[in-house]
Amino acid sequence: MHDRRREIEGRLARVLEERIRPAVHTVLSPLAIEAWHVPAAADGRAGEPVPFVEARLAAYEPTRVGVRWGAA
Repeated sequence: MHDRRREIEGRLARVLEERIRPAVHTVLSPLAIEAWHVPAAADGRAGEPVPFVEARLAAYEPTRVGVRWGAA
């Protein structure tokens, strides 16, 4: 068997430098997020799913990353 480790490592290094590293994006942009907490249904269960029109017209409030969205 031939030992081709150096050849393979060279190919891997070339792909890393020529293709993978240039494709990694590090620019971050500010993010503002809003949420609407769906009211419970009359029977006490979660009120989801909701019609799109209702969700679109709902009053969304600013929130932050890490706030729990609700039950799974």
